[in-house]
Amino acid sequence: MLKRLLAVVWVNTPGFVRRWGVRLTQPRFTVTAGAVIRDERGRVLLLRHVFRRGSGWGIPGGFLASGEQPDEAVRRELREETGLALEEVELAFVR
Repeated sequence: MLKRLLAVVWVNTPGFVRRWGVRLTQPRFTVTAGAVIRDERGRVLLLRHVFRRGSGWGIPGGFLASGEQPDEAVRRELREETGLALEEVELAFVR
């Protein structure tokens, strides 16, 4: 419930305030990881993004913590966003 309330507050906050909030709370250099999760029928898991206005649906993912590896971040983000645990992680690319 608190997460939903924070999401509503964040989405309704002016863009310049959100940008400064991110700049103050995130390191200057940020790296993100995303996951394309497919089931046995080839369907892809999409989540409704509530913290980025207008972005709609997308793959699960988020920022890497300091010293965290991309595969660890994908596992953590998926667990935080959906409660699911991955059996296997295959790194597609790093940029």
